Amino acid sequence: MGGAGQSSFSGLEARVSSRLTGGGHMDILPVYSPDGSKILYMSDRLSPGSFDTFVMDPDGSHKRRLIAGAFGPNWGTKHVE
Repeated sequence: MGGAGQSSFSGLEARVSSRLTGGGHMDILPVYSPDGSKILYMSDRLSPGSFDTFVMDPDGSHKRRLIAGAFGPNWGTKHVE
């Protein structure tokens, strides 16, 4: 993962690292979907200090909030290091 609340994820197929999030908020606990098509993660981007569950494409596009005030994204066992 990246420093200071910014997340870098290693691609499953390409085995490369890319910064996918950034800004003055915390993005943490990224988890790939079982098929590798999405990444769940926690972020306080909408409410500093209060984490929501977000989803995005593996290239960092199409970020959107799924659940407000939730903690601990988990939809499989492919945790991103």
